[in-house]
Amino acid sequence: MAKQAGWRSHAFRRIEGERYVQFDAEFQVLTEGWNRVVGMPYLVYMPEKDRLLMAAYLDYRPCRPAVMFSDDRGETWSEPQLIASDARNPEFGENFGDTPLSLTYLGGGTVMFSGVEKRWVSTDFGRTWEARPIPAGRNGKPWAGWQWEPYLVDRDAKTGKVTRIAETAYSHEGDAYPAQGYYSQAYIRFSHDEGATWGEEIAVPQWQGVNEVGLVRAPAGHLVAYCRTDLPARFRDRAQRQPEGMEPPDLYSGFGISISEDDGLTWSPVRVLFDYGRHFVSFVVLPDGRMVMTYVVRVGYPFNADGFPTYGIEAMVSRDEGRTWDMDRRIILDEWTGNLRDKGAWWSSPQSTSSVLLPDGSILTVYGRAQGCLPTPEGQIGPPRDIGLLRWRCPQE
Repeated sequence: MAKQAGWRSHAFRRIEGERYVQFDAEFQVLTEGWNRVVGMPYLVYMPEKDRLLMAAYLDYRPCRPAVMFSDDRGETWSEPQLIASDARNPEFGENFGDTPLSLTYLGGGTVMFSGVEKRWVSTDFGRTWEARPIPAGRNGKPWAGWQWEPYLVDRDAKTGKVTRIAETAYSHEGDAYPAQGYYSQAYIRFSHDEGATWGEEIAVPQWQGVNEVGLVRAPAGHLVAYCRTDLPARFRDRAQRQPEGMEPPDLYSGFGISISEDDGLTWSPVRVLFDYGRHFVSFVVLPDGRMVMTYVVRVGYPFNADGFPTYGIEAMVSRDEGRTWDMDRRIILDEWTGNLRDKGAWWSSPQSTSSVLLPDGSILTVYGRAQGCLPTPEGQIGPPRDIGLLRWRCPQE
């Protein structure tokens, strides 16, 4: 197993009126001491093996996809196993490499993720991988590289067999990003043969101005979609994205919720929860019916007294099947101050959250935690860019 510090005590807090209430958890910086760029972690739990599988990218330009395993519910992890990819998607720039996104467990040892060019499939619990084409939409829009969130997997209630997979992607429309005339359009499509073929995509009208979409089935049966919204009009003016080092428009998108009552064919208008600075949502459904989302905070916390940005990981709970979320009782799972200001300040921001429910009722949340990131001599994102791992329990009322 990879040498690690293992779990250490951690405290997270929930907003309760005019005060915080503190709760105990376990935490580790999984990649501590690696001195590498590691990012965009995704996590699945494979119950047949009581094993966790994590996918992330190592290094930067080129990014290299890798997987790791844990057989003790997250305390220790295997050495990263690289997945040989020769991806050359020109939309991501020269020498970008590949990133493993949308990691999803189908059951029976089958795991899938989407890279920037191919879909990768394993039928042996993530030990070996095969690359397969990602078909473009019937409208000609590419899906490869524009899928970020895990697939929604529906199973037969009696046999457990996979009956349908839903996946989402988005396209760039209108003017060049991020001009005022730019907008994203999100799509959904379905497969009834475990991803071998796909039906015609639906350009959801309510998802105009939405890019990344994550799906979960609520206990009552309807679908809930996390919709990452395009950055607001006011932040399309570079002068409003301040200070220096916090100007990338990607930081300023927000998110909302959209609901489908007909298995994903039609959707409600997006109800915006945060209009900027928070996104990368991951869902968990608890045994008691509550739904939990984790997400990143990239813009919205105050800078410290020395002018350095502050970032965090938060969670919220829904008690009504994902229709409303308890924003007044947000849970602050982790918080840190970046170590850069001016150019590159955003490099210390989080990338992605991925949360899974463990058999004992605890939640394991992994996220990009780039607190110590430094520039390379060439001015690129440099190490250490780490992964944070948190084992926690959602507080009761």
